[in-house]
Amino acid sequence: MFGNKKYSCRRQYWRSWLLAIFLLEIGILNACAVESDQFEARKHAASTTKPEMRKVDPDKLIKALRNRNPSPDISNYSPKFIKSYDWNEYDRVDKAIIALVGHAEEAWPELLDHFDERRYCITYETEYGRNYTVGDICCIIVHQCLIQAYRERISPWFSSSKIEYPKSEKVYRILSRPEMLKDARDIRIWCQKRAGKPLYELQIEMCEWAIEKTKVFNDVSDEEREPLIKSIREEIARLRESKKAVPFPGFHGEEFGRYRPPETSASGTQSGVQNKCE
Repeated sequence: MFGNKKYSCRRQYWRSWLLAIFLLEIGILNACAVESDQFEARKHAASTTKPEMRKVDPDKLIKALRNRNPSPDISNYSPKFIKSYDWNEYDRVDKAIIALVGHAEEAWPELLDHFDERRYCITYETEYGRNYTVGDICCIIVHQCLIQAYRERISPWFSSSKIEYPKSEKVYRILSRPEMLKDARDIRIWCQKRAGKPLYELQIEMCEWAIEKTKVFNDVSDEEREPLIKSIREEIARLRESKKAVPFPGFHGEEFGRYRPPETSASGTQSGVQNKCE
């Protein structure tokens, strides 16, 4: 009888240990499952995060503008690309410019810092073929971002007011080239004095400048100028309400035509073929 009691105690003892081990394993498995679920949730969140919410590296974006090709000869205003010119590299740099334009406000201080970089970036067709350095592209992005808000209002105004050339050209030239932003040095100084301000506030200031400038156009009648002033004021109101800058659409279009791989001449040089892309 005593032996049976001793056996029963031992059996109960081992049952308790087995139960404890079983519960411990269940706890570990549950903890692993929770951790796995949390990992999958974090992975899903990362994959579905909007591009604009992801942190960008401005310095990396600007370094990507450095073209490994030699700049083509443009002495006759028509680029002569060497036979070994790498057009895949041209396309890579063109895409890097698009990426930088899309993050211009985030890269603002770095854009200003690289105005003086003279490394070759890309060749575009404007009125004629032109080679652009990394500094040129950075400077143009900043300049165009600053005037973009009221610049979008100019073209519809020309169409509706039927202002004819050369008066229209004069108005466009004056508003597109503000005297305080006439070169890289002035643009940098103007922006540095306003360091820390968001881009939409800088655009508001430029819109206000455009209104004051429009008021004193000697060749434009009051009847012609009022619709433009009203349109720019509407843009200021939109900027103040949205607190979002009008984005610079980029370098493609009528002003900046891309080049595509051209035919190779017997001399081994390539005459650039214009390929304007919208």
